[in-house]
Amino acid sequence: MAAARTGFDWRQFAILLAAAAAGVAAALPYAFTVFAARIARVPWPRAALAAAQLAQAVLLAALAAAAGLRLGPRVGLGAPLLARALHGPAGAAAAAGRDLLRFAALAVPLGAAAGALAAALDRAAFASALPAALREARAPVWQGLLAALYGGVTEEVLLRFGLFTALAWGLMRLWARAAAPGPGLTPLGGWTANVLTAVAFALLHLPAMAALAPLDARLVARTLVLNGGPGLLFGWLYWSRGLEAAMLAHVSADVALRAAAALLAP
Repeated sequence: MAAARTGFDWRQFAILLAAAAAGVAAALPYAFTVFAARIARVPWPRAALAAAQLAQAVLLAALAAAAGLRLGPRVGLGAPLLARALHGPAGAAAAAGRDLLRFAALAVPLGAAAGALAAALDRAAFASALPAALREARAPVWQGLLAALYGGVTEEVLLRFGLFTALAWGLMRLWARAAAPGPGLTPLGGWTANVLTAVAFALLHLPAMAALAPLDARLVARTLVLNGGPGLLFGWLYWSRGLEAAMLAHVSADVALRAAAALLAP
């Protein structure tokens, strides 16, 4: 559970913003490869496109990080290991590192299982209906691994730290829970925020799909199922453990998804 602090934590803000920006930069080679045909029709140099993408993501990440830092302590959400490493007593950083390994022991296997399951489900239920453009949208392995940092870091700052926290706080206000003794979410509030965030997480993947192929009901269902399910896991880990656990699970899921998809490819 996140410890309540007074004032705005500019050190956490700077670290989260830098991490989100690094995630965007890591994903650019993958994006330029997969969306090469669409990018070729844009009358901008690649450097300008990269700068615009980075600026947009940094602005959104700044808003999300600010929301998470302002509202998180009121609902018991946040990045507890980062906060402890930055502001804890002597030896707190080492303790946070040990706790990170403990988080990883749970989050990495769960994330990897979610990614492998998503790949298997994609192969079993959706592969036959995928447009050729999606089947051919391949990138080198190193680019896919770098892109996993965008999902695991940038998307988690935006969706879990920002949106989930804001929804949880709003629901507590709506249900007159903001003044309850001690921060924390009720199960109903937590799962409602988790489901809403997972749906938003899945819907936000649709524009990328539409950039590769025309959307139809099967493609929309694929995007919602394959992203919404893991999104629920990431949200639960954020709620129950903290942002660091959600990040570890998300990176693991993306890596396992790409590895399993390569193994299952015909």
